[in-house]
Amino acid sequence: MKLIVIAFVIAIVSSCTTLFPVPELPIDRNEIQTSRDAIAWVSTNIDYSDSPVYYYQTPHETIELGTGMCADYSTLALYLIYEYTGEKWYYYVIDLPNVIDNHALIGDGGTQLIDPQNRAYSAIDTLTVLKVYTYDEIMKKISYAYYIDGKE
Repeated sequence: MKLIVIAFVIAIVSSCTTLFPVPELPIDRNEIQTSRDAIAWVSTNIDYSDSPVYYYQTPHETIELGTGMCADYSTLALYLIYEYTGEKWYYYVIDLPNVIDNHALIGDGGTQLIDPQNRAYSAIDTLTVLKVYTYDEIMKKISYAYYIDGKE
């Protein structure tokens, strides 16, 4: 039975962009009018969490908790950029040798990537990019994690 439910969830998730609960965003539309505004809001209002236990947070969970890891910063920034500007950016997983494995950044498909945690820009050709997700792919990944991890 559990296998059937999981297969059903996977089928639904693969056909939707977001399946996690999407309550009204608690951010005034006047605060975010550009992608830069969205990134600034995330870096200003979310604190870094170095919790050893990690799961994919939905953008609303990150806002509610006020904390997150690099993946949460990047996902929330992507979500706000899309919700407030209509632009679909990309989610990049990079390797930072001797620093951290699998760090998350975002980009608009150009030559620069941005770390929403500290608004630092990096030239894409200076980084080791391990994986690139479209906006829709990363939102599906979070939706899948939300339901499979038993939050709903």
